[in-house]
Amino acid sequence: MPYINLIHEERVFQKTQERKVRLAMAGLLTVAGLSVVGAGTILLMTADVNGETAEVRSLLSRIQPVVRDIEDSQKELSILGPRLTTLQQAQDITMHWSRALDHFSYHTPKGVWLTNIKSQRRGKDGAVEVSLTGTSLTQQAVGDLMLRMKPLPDFENVNLKFTQEDRKPTLNTIRFEVIAEITGSKEEAEKKPAKKSLGDKRKEEKEASAS
Repeated sequence: MPYINLIHEERVFQKTQERKVRLAMAGLLTVAGLSVVGAGTILLMTADVNGETAEVRSLLSRIQPVVRDIEDSQKELSILGPRLTTLQQAQDITMHWSRALDHFSYHTPKGVWLTNIKSQRRGKDGAVEVSLTGTSLTQQAVGDLMLRMKPLPDFENVNLKFTQEDRKPTLNTIRFEVIAEITGSKEEAEKKPAKKSLGDKRKEEKEASAS
């Protein structure tokens, strides 16, 4: 009877070991399968990433010439910007004079002759001052000239600088000078940064070296 029980226990032990071996093999196969699947997934992901990287590189290679063109255009604009501003200012000044001369050609009073027109920038405020000199038969005609200048949008602060009688044997005339400002020239001068004198530059250099 004890012998039979020993055989039974040995069979149970063998079955238990066989079950453990099968479970271990199943686990090993599962792990191996998962590893294969994981490796395949990683390979697929790597292929996708490589493909996307290649597409990005190809896109960058196509974009780079465009980017270089944009950078070159920006550099050219930065160089041409001040020139365009200067050209625009010159064009505006030309239009001022074109309109003014056109006005004088049609609206100068009778008995008034303009002999000289000049302009210069005043040092105290930077405004562009226009000076008109000429000859008139009467003081009233000079006043009429000033009245006709005031509606012009290109001139402001129209004033009479002087009148002087010029006596001649045959005809007495009046010499005059009328001054005005180019509209907006004072504001444009105030927007420009003031140039620093040599003394100011040396003072700034001393302060920078001291600090």
